[in-house]
Amino acid sequence: MKTRKALSFLCAALSLCAAACIVKACGIYSFSGTSIQADVKTITINYAEYKALKVNPSLSNDLTEALKEKYRKLTKLEQVDMDAIGTAGHSRLARVSLWAGACDERIDLVTASCGGGLVRSPLFAKIDTDGTSGHWFTDDYFAYEGRDEELPVDIHMLYALIADRNLYISIGQQDLASDPKA
Repeated sequence: MKTRKALSFLCAALSLCAAACIVKACGIYSFSGTSIQADVKTITINYAEYKALKVNPSLSNDLTEALKEKYRKLTKLEQVDMDAIGTAGHSRLARVSLWAGACDERIDLVTASCGGGLVRSPLFAKIDTDGTSGHWFTDDYFAYEGRDEELPVDIHMLYALIADRNLYISIGQQDLASDPKA
């Protein structure tokens, strides 16, 4: 019986030594000395969710924060929170900003300057092939010339798709094409 206990003890000791050697040997793997390409400026670190049933409830948050802190200390990369992004556009790009915000729910802030006004309006904005705004619209749009009220969509529909998030519209009083009075 003593021999069996001694043998078990010896096996346990050898296993412990082997494990220590393996852990120590892992020290040869290192991330130091690696390089980040010069054109890389940002990094996104997503929340590391731990889904085990019996787990320390703060483990996921602690791991995520430790990883972020490591990157803050060891790199010059700016951390970007992809859950809090925004768009901004002026003139034609104001409509691009609105469209992006309507299509991508991750975008939390949408700004549109001098281009986020109505496409058609009973007071000012009329569908007209006057030669000055052809670069703004497709030929399909101009098919509604003289039949503005039949156009099935307008910019307010994009506003509605963004409504539960932050939306800022800036329209000049002299920009009659976007109908500042509407």
